[in-house]
Amino acid sequence: LEAAQMAAKTTLALLDSIAELSDGLRNGKQGAREGLLDAASKLIADLAHPSEGLQRMFWAQPTHLAVIRLAIDVRLFHALKHVGEAGAPTADIASKCSGQADAELVGRMLRHLAAMGTIYETGPGTFGPTPTSNAYSETAYEESILFLVDFFQHVHQATPAFFREHGFKSPTSGVDGPFQYTFDCKGEHMFEHFQKSAPLEGKRFASMMNMWSQGRPRWFSPEY
Repeated sequence: LEAAQMAAKTTLALLDSIAELSDGLRNGKQGAREGLLDAASKLIADLAHPSEGLQRMFWAQPTHLAVIRLAIDVRLFHALKHVGEAGAPTADIASKCSGQADAELVGRMLRHLAAMGTIYETGPGTFGPTPTSNAYSETAYEESILFLVDFFQHVHQATPAFFREHGFKSPTSGVDGPFQYTFDCKGEHMFEHFQKSAPLEGKRFASMMNMWSQGRPRWFSPEY
């Protein structure tokens, strides 16, 4: 009972914070947008049942990532970019995709993307773009997705094995960690590995950092 009461207090405090931050966003208060994002994420974590959180993290989100990666291959976001606010039928969108993607597959992709909020479902079997999906048609975003999914995701997957083999000790070297374990390049930092063995991934990484730095100090700048 005590734990439930504490949880209820936390939820109410988050709701109060969201209400206050919402007023700040309406009035153009600096930091209100970031505060709302943080508070909304905490509210979801606070309200979600553990099984709901597990399904979201290990089922919905990985599937979402896979669909986004597939969308890059068939240029789905490019096809959507030229659709008006009213949306377009699945068959019309599929006809503008590359790779001869069939309408049934494209329809399944569109429904999942809409369920995850990446695009709009404007009516039965009708879909339209969002600012996010339009951004994903840009080269910098495409290369970021390719870098993270095709390359760096392997590091995430190999990280548990690295720590098992190293006795669950924190790395003491910047050139002997999960990255080096994954790509068998002990003694090389990531940029050396890019130069020697993965120049395309180095290019994609640079594109990702350029995208991330838009409107922000560069990651190598003193004020970052």
